[in-house]
Amino acid sequence: MECDGCTLCCEVLDAHWMNSPAGEWCKHCAAGEGCKIWDDGVPDDCRNFQCVYNELDNLPIELRPDRCKIIFENVDGSIVLGTMHPEYNEAYKNRVIQNQVGLLLRKGISVVFSSSTIEKSLVFPANGRHISEVWATLRVRWKEKQVMEVDR
Repeated sequence: MECDGCTLCCEVLDAHWMNSPAGEWCKHCAAGEGCKIWDDGVPDDCRNFQCVYNELDNLPIELRPDRCKIIFENVDGSIVLGTMHPEYNEAYKNRVIQNQVGLLLRKGISVVFSSSTIEKSLVFPANGRHISEVWATLRVRWKEKQVMEVDR
């Protein structure tokens, strides 16, 4: 994976498999550089993380996670989860972010924003989907992910 110096996932995401809670830097991260153990056996959970910025072509540099303070993760093709840096809980209001959310919604992709420091996530359902349907799908995907982690 080519992150080009972006290491926001190493701070913002809950990496319990590395004993690194959300909001704290992973001990294996060289902030602004990358993972110090990437070539020597980084856990599959890190290696398999699907950062939308790295998956899609031609995204503006302003959407790179370390710049917009949001990590977008493809949940299942119908939902994108945006995890905001805990010190930037209103990052989703940025014009570039709002434009990207609009594009995703028009493509039928719902967007959910969360952060370790806000009580309720923000849900933008696409194509007339109800918020409860988006949540139900998200919960199913989280449970599937937890089962996969236990099976390893």
